[in-house]
Amino acid sequence: AQTVEERQQEAERLLELGIEQYGQSQFREALQSWERALEIYRAIGDKAGEGRTLNNLGNVYRNLGEYAEAEQYFLQSLEIAREIGDK
Repeated sequence: AQTVEERQQEAERLLELGIEQYGQSQFREALQSWERALEIYRAIGDKAGEGRTLNNLGNVYRNLGEYAEAEQYFLQSLEIAREIGDK
């Protein structure tokens, strides 16, 4: 079984991979990477990582023209930012 630290490193790797994919307009691939990262961040209780990933997911849905979906992710990200005091 992986330690929390190992799981966090995996989530960070997926977050970075998604950023690379997004930068290359590989939106569906970025979506998959970030959804996996989100699952890990939630499982280990990493609120900051969860918030960053939700924001990235909002961006990818916005780029895909799925604005209602994007809004839901942005709102979740905002809620976490407020919760953890991230201005």
